[in-house]
Amino acid sequence: MYFRKLLNDLRVTRLDLEPMFWVSTGLVIYHLGNVQIYLFSNFLLKNYSSQLNLNIWAIHALLLVILYSCYCVALWIHPQN
Repeated sequence: MYFRKLLNDLRVTRLDLEPMFWVSTGLVIYHLGNVQIYLFSNFLLKNYSSQLNLNIWAIHALLLVILYSCYCVALWIHPQN
């Protein structure tokens, strides 16, 4: 909803200085990545080795690091009025 409102209003000149942009971007990346993992996890775990199971958890952890990094950037930035 934030991205839709942002595109409709067109008031923001620099997205990198908007905290809500970073929060929304982190959430979108995290959830889109996890949907892929959740959709294919049963298929991958039935047909492939347990090493792939560890790789799936590594991808999940990487997505979580990206999400928390976006949260940190959002908290670091001072919002503009």
